Amino acid sequence: MHKFEQAQNPNCTPAIQAELATDTSGLVRVFLARNPNITHAVQVKLSTDTDVVVRIYLAENPNCTPDVQSKLAADSNYYVRESIAKNPNYNEKSVQEYLNNKLMSFVKEYT
Repeated sequence: MHKFEQAQNPNCTPAIQAELATDTSGLVRVFLARNPNITHAVQVKLSTDTDVVVRIYLAENPNCTPDVQSKLAADSNYYVRESIAKNPNYNEKSVQEYLNNKLMSFVKEYT
């Protein structure tokens, strides 16, 4: 099975997902980010991917966990933040709590 097919396969094992999350091909990582059954560990890994397209597709994934949503909501890229806001399972409370904590940390650091 080709890497692109593996990355899209909802029955892809966690071990293969972890391997694909570090693949040199951004397209493989994009297909993985779109997979509805990727593990939490892989979501966390992809949330810091250097390829913004990977992070955008992860943000659009309806099974993106609340903590990863929060991380993506604070992404430096506008399109990633926009994608998380459009996610049908966007957990606003979780994201708001994360952003409030980040703000409080910032305020404490500079006061």
